Amino acid sequence: MAVNPHSAVLDAGLVYLKELEAATDFVLGAQGNRTTIYSKPAGQDRPTNMPITKGQAKLAAAISIDQVIDSLRNPETRKAWDKRFEGMELIEKYPSGDTVIHSLQHGQWPVVSGRDFCLTFRSVKESESKAYLIFASAEDARVPEVKGRVRAKVYLVGWVIDKNPDADGWLLTYFSHVDPVGLPQALLSLIASETPACAGTFASYVEKNGPSPAMY
Repeated sequence: MAVNPHSAVLDAGLVYLKELEAATDFVLGAQGNRTTIYSKPAGQDRPTNMPITKGQAKLAAAISIDQVIDSLRNPETRKAWDKRFEGMELIEKYPSGDTVIHSLQHGQWPVVSGRDFCLTFRSVKESESKAYLIFASAEDARVPEVKGRVRAKVYLVGWVIDKNPDADGWLLTYFSHVDPVGLPQALLSLIASETPACAGTFASYVEKNGPSPAMY
């Protein structure tokens, strides 16, 4: 049986995601696209010139946690709620459910090249009211660097899905700790605010269009 060669990366990623979930040093920033946005500086052990960002939004839809997870795993509908996402290719899905994917992000033509990422992914459902989605960079010969793009590094991109304690639906928390590698300073602040706001745009999309099937 095939085993994800990057499983240790995802084990560490889940630990790190839970650390970020418990962290009390995030600073409240702004609200946009129904998302409350927070940030904090990255540590020297995972260097980047972008802050670690956190976005929270409520999804007011009477759907199951599995439907929320599946909707977050649909790259076609993601293009509608994450404007920086360009597309992805599934490299391999393992019996455990882990995957290796090649993900593409739009650049700022003609000034900034698009980014690409070799990622490994895992979904962890702890209960019918709690789940984690983990993405992290991995080195994999099946995903070579692409001419014309910059290979960026994802220390962690993660979703925490909780039952909304105040009403029907779900509380979505999105974390991003990424090194975009060479991104101009002028764009960093914009991307640092836009990226976590996808928690709210995802919630709006699902409320309007309903859940989507998983595609990886």
